[in-house]
Amino acid sequence: LVVSAQERDRSKVSDKYKWDLTHIYPSDEAWRSAKDELVAEIPTIKEFKGTLGSSAARLADALELGSRLSKEFARDYVYASMMSDTDTRVSKYQGMQQEMIQLGSMLGAEAAFIEPEILKIDKAVIDDPEIPPNLKYLSGDFFCAPFTTSDVEAGPGHGWPANTRWEV
Repeated sequence: LVVSAQERDRSKVSDKYKWDLTHIYPSDEAWRSAKDELVAEIPTIKEFKGTLGSSAARLADALELGSRLSKEFARDYVYASMMSDTDTRVSKYQGMQQEMIQLGSMLGAEAAFIEPEILKIDKAVIDDPEIPPNLKYLSGDFFCAPFTTSDVEAGPGHGWPANTRWEV
């Protein structure tokens, strides 16, 4: 059995064995710009706090914004994480990954009001035809199901399993 050591100098590794992350962002500068835009936009989700049940349009707008912010966060995180994984000795990329971990906490904190408000929305708002069909079905992974039936009708007392699709 012959075992050879892996090349540790990335400049000597053939490109066919490296990730091509330019499909995500063409450069670190492009990633930084997108990340900074996301940081600036995250606080706008608070504009919906206390108003999700006021109309179907308001709920749909909030859910669309939340979905877009989550998607942008995921894109930024994947780039930073994969860059970090290319060579764990490069502190720049370790720092980028840490920035994204902190940004994930910020996004979660800013959007924390959404789940409790959705659980209290009048069913007439949810049933409004203004709500796009794709927003009527909410995954238990994104919207936490209640652990009692006090806020929502017809739910099991223990809540729904995390990966169960349920209709509000």
